[in-house]
Amino acid sequence: MPFWAFVEALTGDVLDVVEELDEEAPPGVIVIELPARDDDMRAWLARHGRKKAGASARELLLEKEEAGDDPKKGGTREEMRDAEQFFARLEQELLRGEIERRRFSVLLFDLHPVDRPLAQEFVLATLTAHNLELLPTDFVARLRDHAVGVILQDTDTRNVRLVPERGFATSLNFPEERVPLNALRRRRHPLLRKSVYRG
Repeated sequence: MPFWAFVEALTGDVLDVVEELDEEAPPGVIVIELPARDDDMRAWLARHGRKKAGASARELLLEKEEAGDDPKKGGTREEMRDAEQFFARLEQELLRGEIERRRFSVLLFDLHPVDRPLAQEFVLATLTAHNLELLPTDFVARLRDHAVGVILQDTDTRNVRLVPERGFATSLNFPEERVPLNALRRRRHPLLRKSVYRG
């Protein structure tokens, strides 16, 4: 008999593991079937249990999002939605690039702590300073408290020396950098884990 895992799509965190799928996944959560022997999974459940007694995946996600409204604990719910949209858009651009042979660029900003309260304004000013025009089809999103991502359609930034006034920026271009772009799509890029700044 399979077991089911409720996984937060944004981070890959396992919110819950259940024996019976008796609820729909809330927005931002995916359900993964875990084919395993009953004894193995019950042993796992006995060791780990639920993260909150009696809580559903929906309640666990809500609890996590509410905790996220505290800057000390992570980004706000609005930032989480922005990040989710960014990764969905990145997946679309990768598919579009493969099918239509269209290039695109992703810019990643590691923000200095002083620029984080007005992150989008800082990033837009940096793009303007480097003559990178942001079109309506492009996308800017807060990925983490310290990180901002920008998707630029039909753009090649390999020859752009992107140097923000503060902080750091890097560019990834399709198709030349498929591997790191796919790692970013899977939330495996090092910038998503931590900033170079402690503050």
